[in-house]
Amino acid sequence: MMRFANRTAVVTGAASGIGLACTAALLEEGAQVLLADIDEETLSEVIEALPRNPSGKILRRNLRDPYWVGKDRQVN
Repeated sequence: MMRFANRTAVVTGAASGIGLACTAALLEEGAQVLLADIDEETLSEVIEALPRNPSGKILRRNLRDPYWVGKDRQVN
């Protein structure tokens, strides 16, 4: 079932713990997901390990970096 198809979710702290679990569940349910975590290295590893979903979009953001705030840059 794709309960979150055509919806976008923002997950902060997405590189570990609850944020990572939420990311995986949202992708499985068809959401487009914007991932944010201050630990960009671990987040990169997480992105590589996540299962790909045709309707999911994975983006990297460090919300403490003014460069990313307000930007819509697809990184992955």
